[in-house]
Amino acid sequence: EVLMQQGDVMYLPYGTLHQASTSSDYSMHLTVNIERQYYVWLALIFAMIHKVAKPDLTIEAFLASNEFAPDDEENDLYRLMLTVSSSLPLMHRLPGGGQVGRSSRLLLTPLCNEDLPAEYLPSVKSQLKELLTSLLTILPEHGPMEVLLDGRRMPMLKLVKQLQKKSEDLLPWALQLARVHSIKHAGLQLQKPHLFESLSSARKLHHELFTRAKLDDFPAKISGKASFVRRSALRAVLLDDVIPARLIMNNQVLPVTPQQLSAVRYCLGLYSE
Repeated sequence: EVLMQQGDVMYLPYGTLHQASTSSDYSMHLTVNIERQYYVWLALIFAMIHKVAKPDLTIEAFLASNEFAPDDEENDLYRLMLTVSSSLPLMHRLPGGGQVGRSSRLLLTPLCNEDLPAEYLPSVKSQLKELLTSLLTILPEHGPMEVLLDGRRMPMLKLVKQLQKKSEDLLPWALQLARVHSIKHAGLQLQKPHLFESLSSARKLHHELFTRAKLDDFPAKISGKASFVRRSALRAVLLDDVIPARLIMNNQVLPVTPQQLSAVRYCLGLYSE
């Protein structure tokens, strides 16, 4: 037991069980939670292993089952991955590397995989290849390891080998899963800053341009660095792994026909040309 006085600060590592109580006097304390990055490689590989075990698994079905829990220490697969990844620091980093803010933005805010910056997917594919190679080297050192997935006990080594073979297809699925999950669970607005929040704001900034310029002359009259993108308050993800496709905007889900797909990508995309 520790008696804390006015002005004291105590650090408790993540997951430490604790209980605070006071003496006969009134007391007030402030708890500050340091957020861990949730959508790290460990979480994405956790999801891809589920997809390996159940190839017909859809993003919506996986999230609805509540099995996407890559921080639940009661979960058999998570505990195993946590043990193995103790010697793999990259497992606890965001895909893409670089600054945390930029990495989070590139991971979570694109509309779909077609909306990713050109250099992003090759970079994360290279990281995944490196991670899986390291995992396959480390796993045998821990002896036979099995996990319970889809009601079956399955060898972890075999699952990772299958994941390595199918990683080209499974990685885009996992990236899309993270985006959909983050709409409900990640409250931060991570969109890149842009010039125009909306057409109405643009009109206020460039009234003459909007009222007198001919449509054909419009692109030439605005700055070459200016672009129209969706509002920063709008989170949007296009779920195109199902038929019909679905557009998730904040907490609304709208069906999208094949004829509407290109228009949705054009109007709500952030990064693609």
